[in-house]
Amino acid sequence: MRLLKHSPVLLLAAIAISSCGPAKPKHASLSEAIDAGDLKSAKILIANGADVNGSGGEFELVITESMSHDIKSSLLMKAVTTGRNEIAKRLVAAGANVNAKDENEGIDALWLATFYGNAEAVKILLAAGADVNSTAHGRGWNDEKKYDEEYDCYYSDFTDENHTALMVAAERGRAGIANALIAAGANVKTDDARGFTALLYASAFGYADIVKALLAAGADVNDQAHYFSFGMGCCHNQGDTALMLAAEKGHAEIVKILLAAGADAKAEKFGGDTALMSGAYGGSAEIVKALLAAGADANAVGYRGDTALMNAAYRGDNEVVKTLLEAGADVNAANDEGRTAFSSAASKGHADVAITLILADADVEAKGSYDNQTPLMFAARYGHDEVVKIILAAGAYVNARDITGWTALMNAAGGWDQPHPETVNILLAAGADANAKTDHGKTARDIAEQNNLHEIVELLDAFTSTTLRLP
Repeated sequence: MRLLKHSPVLLLAAIAISSCGPAKPKHASLSEAIDAGDLKSAKILIANGADVNGSGGEFELVITESMSHDIKSSLLMKAVTTGRNEIAKRLVAAGANVNAKDENEGIDALWLATFYGNAEAVKILLAAGADVNSTAHGRGWNDEKKYDEEYDCYYSDFTDENHTALMVAAERGRAGIANALIAAGANVKTDDARGFTALLYASAFGYADIVKALLAAGADVNDQAHYFSFGMGCCHNQGDTALMLAAEKGHAEIVKILLAAGADAKAEKFGGDTALMSGAYGGSAEIVKALLAAGADANAVGYRGDTALMNAAYRGDNEVVKTLLEAGADVNAANDEGRTAFSSAASKGHADVAITLILADADVEAKGSYDNQTPLMFAARYGHDEVVKIILAAGAYVNARDITGWTALMNAAGGWDQPHPETVNILLAAGADANAKTDHGKTARDIAEQNNLHEIVELLDAFTSTTLRLP
C-alpha cells in the first residue's frame, strides 16, 4: 500500500525528527550539577565546552571547634569534597588542573580528599598526576613567630603552613590514604612550620597503623618539633618527639612501637622535659614502665625543675607514683619553687598518692623556696579535708607560717575567697591558733570578715568564745 503524502505515520516521524537535537542539562552550570550530584548534566556540560577549571564557589572548612578556613574551591575541589567522584573523573579527563590551589590557604584537591577521607578521590587524583608532596601555605591561627624573653627563643601558634596531605592523613587517622600517599612517593620526613612530621601527628593522635607505615617508609623516629606542643605556645615545649607526644597522650601501643624502632627514651626537649615526664603526666603505668625499661631516668629534671614523680603526683596516678618510686625516684626532690611531689598531691587532694608518698618518707612539711608555704596550707586552701587529716596525722605542724605569716587556718578561712568550714573545724581541733596574725596583723577571723564569709566568722567566734570559757 502506498503511503499518502500527509499520512499520520509521516507526520509522527517528522515530529520525532524535529524534536531531536543536542541534549539539554538539567542544571545550568557544573557547580550546580556537582551540588546535585547530577552526573548526566555534568557530562553534557563538559561535552558542550564548560570550563572544567572554573570556580566551585566558597565553603567553610572546619578544622576544629575553634578553627576553620574559608576555601575558594575549584570545581574539582568541590567534587572531591562532596564525594562526587564520577564527576571528578570526568573533570580530570576533560583537563581539570589537579594541582590547583585555593588562594586563601593553598589547599588543593588532594589535601581536601584526604581531609574528608575520600580514598577513591585520592586514587583518581594521584593517577592523574596530583603532586603528592604539595603543601598548604595556610594561615591557621597565627603564622607570626613570637619571642619568649624568659627562655630566649622563638615560637609560633598553631598554623597549617607547609601542611601536606600525608600529615592530614596522619592526624585524621586515614590509614588507607596514608598508605596510598606513601606508595605514590610522599616524603615521610617533610615537616610543617612547627617542625611536625606525619610521624609526630600520627603518634600524638594515636594511629598505630600509620605510625608503623611511616616508620617502614623511613620516617625519623627521633625527629623533634621546632616550636610548640598541642595547646601551648611556650618555648619550653620546643623539641617534642613522637615518643613524648605518644607518652603524653597515653598511647601505650605507639610508645612500644617507637621504642622498638629506636626512639630515644632519654631525649630532652627545650627545658629538659623527657618522654617519662610526659608519660607520668598524661600516660599510664604501662607507658612509664616501658620507658623506664628503655633507660629513662626516673630522676631527670625538666622544665622549672619538675620531675616525673611530681607530674604523676599532680595528676593523681597512684600506680605511676608507685612505679617511679620503685624505680628510685627521689620522693623529696623539689622544683625551682621548692615544691615537691607531696606538695602537688596535697594541692590537688589526692589522698591515696599522699599516703603512698608518706610511706616513702616524703617530707610532709616541705616549704616553698620563696613563700615557705607547706603542703598543709595547700590542702587547707582548697578544702581537701581527707588530705588535711592525713598530713596532720603524719605530724605536720598545724601552725606553720608562710613568708607573710599566713597559716593553714587562714587559708581554710577564705584567704582565696573560698571558705572551707569543715577544714577550719579540723584544723581547730588539731590545735590551730585562731588568734595567730599575719605580718599585716590579720587573724583568720579578720580575713573571713574582710571577704564577707559570715559562716566562717560565726564558726571562729563560737570557737573563741568556747575557748575563753574553759577553766
